[in-house]
Amino acid sequence: MIKDFINLSQEEQNILINAPAYVTILVAGADHNIAEKELEWATKLPIFRSKKEQSVLSDYYIAVEKIIDSKLQVLLSELPEDYVERNKVVSNELKKLNSILPKLNKDFAIELYKSLKSFAEQVARVSGGILGISAISPEEREMIKLDMINPPGN
Repeated sequence: MIKDFINLSQEEQNILINAPAYVTILVAGADHNIAEKELEWATKLPIFRSKKEQSVLSDYYIAVEKIIDSKLQVLLSELPEDYVERNKVVSNELKKLNSILPKLNKDFAIELYKSLKSFAEQVARVSGGILGISAISPEEREMIKLDMINPPGN
């Protein structure tokens, strides 16, 4: 168990652990086409992030690493194919973080929020630009803001 999750219900813990998968679907689908390389990169990101020395999120990303691949497959099979409908469902799921983040240690919540935004940006970067590096489409730029999640501490 992640020590910062001790006061959370199992459902709240699951919402937090599943958040990177929802962020991936939101950003990868911003251009109406979820590319396989975006999904592959999203499954690798937690591995890198869990190994960051002295990161307050290491245990979190170890937990995410264990489920993200299967969660992405489930989401792809269950979520609406229509872009607008899919985004509504995903955004509503991510909005649930607004009631959970305030229950966490403030430093952990702030780092998690920043990390989810950076996760979104990294997923967006993998599919654009020259050789798939650096370009973020206008649609992706809008999605990586993760406006549906309130910054902790505000």
